[in-house]
Amino acid sequence: MKKIILLSLLMLWTLVSYSQWNQLNDLPNQYQGRNHPVTFAIDDTGYVLTGGREGGNLLADFYKYDASMDSWEQLPDFPGGARSYSYGATYNGLGYVGFGVGTEGYLNDLWSFDPISETWTALSDCPCTGRAHPAFVAANNKIYVGLGSFGSNLKDWWEYDIATDSWNQKTDFPALERHHPYYFSIGDMVYAGFGHGSSIFKDLYEYNVASNSWTQMADLPAQGRVAGSQFSFNGKGYIISGEGDDHGHLPEGEFWEYDPQTNSWAQLPSHPGEGRWAPGTFIIDDKLYLTSGGVSSAPFNEKDLWEFDLSSLFSNNDNVVAPIIAFYPNPSNGSLNFNTSLNIKQVSIWDFNGRLVQEINDVTNRIDLNQLDAGMYIIGIETQEDNYFFEKLILE
Repeated sequence: MKKIILLSLLMLWTLVSYSQWNQLNDLPNQYQGRNHPVTFAIDDTGYVLTGGREGGNLLADFYKYDASMDSWEQLPDFPGGARSYSYGATYNGLGYVGFGVGTEGYLNDLWSFDPISETWTALSDCPCTGRAHPAFVAANNKIYVGLGSFGSNLKDWWEYDIATDSWNQKTDFPALERHHPYYFSIGDMVYAGFGHGSSIFKDLYEYNVASNSWTQMADLPAQGRVAGSQFSFNGKGYIISGEGDDHGHLPEGEFWEYDPQTNSWAQLPSHPGEGRWAPGTFIIDDKLYLTSGGVSSAPFNEKDLWEFDLSSLFSNNDNVVAPIIAFYPNPSNGSLNFNTSLNIKQVSIWDFNGRLVQEINDVTNRIDLNQLDAGMYIIGIETQEDNYFFEKLILE
């Protein structure tokens, strides 16, 4: 611990937050970038298609990514037409894409992609309202679509049966209408929440496929958010990036893990740069790939590609860990709550000049920081299990 403290705190923050992220080759397109790309992976290949760019221009182009070569190849355009606010998923070796907004308005279509023949098949349209940025998730040989908007927000919930190419309406989402939610599946359970409706939400709900029923789960221990990306991996759900309570860019590309066994959230290392509006993600082997999305600085839309090794979440290299401790709220108005299964031995706070300004022992689940001035700090947490956690803290 003492050796770590001797480092410059600014360097330490960069090391802890970004060292697990690696930048790869950009998406090769003629534009500055895109937001709302449809992204999915099948076996060892990632796919990126459609989306929007500056001026509201809609895209239909289609690319595949070879992770072993860090190389891209352009495929024929998506036959469903140029669109944005659409989503995709994979199931049993096929890709599925649908919904969004095209040149003729809101869409309710569904397409499947065969990676072997690299061909698309039009499936049955949903007998529901066409919509932009809905939840779109595959589980239990089904695809679930709901929420979203067609000018006003929606909360209906639909099930597509892959085997019979048919749709059925299910129990509505139990909370307020919203668009651009986050969603993922874990086993046979589907999760949806957050998003933008009458406010920016931070709630999460579990949909039980077998009973066609919803249960409210733990809120995200941070501000509400909208318009990021999501995925599931190794029995847990993940949300990444997006925008916060004011529908403005998050200061960082926040990364959170949801554990259904404990119904709890933990914060992971942020992706480099600020939070992005509507990026895309896909997973190959144990690697997460993040691309595209809007940022507040020029160019407004990105086309870069970043890689995060998810296997690092399940190792304990150098005793520096992030996924098992979360604290909130951040920004804080003077108090801080902890959400962890570990025993906290000591909490240390440094300012951004590297000066230790507070050290607290015998921590339970809350500390008081009212004696500190408003500003930006680094918080360091040491546990009884000899693990260390570092994160940026903002006091208002």
